[in-house]
Amino acid sequence: MRTAVRYTQGAALVATGLLAGAFGYGAANVIPTFDAVPLDVRLTFHTTMMKVNEPVMQSAMALAILTTFGLAVAGRGRPRLLALGAGALAAFVLIVTAALVARPSTR
Repeated sequence: MRTAVRYTQGAALVATGLLAGAFGYGAANVIPTFDAVPLDVRLTFHTTMMKVNEPVMQSAMALAILTTFGLAVAGRGRPRLLALGAGALAAFVLIVTAALVARPSTR
């Protein structure tokens, strides 16, 4: 049984790390690039990027949520609570992201 916990822990670590890396890349590179180009270029690029980016990021978020909640089911004690917290935060990110995508930008 401990082997299953180790695999679940590894999957959760990879999934959440990839998700954090994607958000970090966007914050460090994509947002400053948007600010540096004319508005028409930004809007065209942003619209096209979101069509490609949306299924990838939603899949990464779903994987992070599932693996962290899976770790919470398989774990005990403090690791279970931490995994529950991580899953809840990942779900919160998904909800906030979906709300922001649905709302038109005011920039």
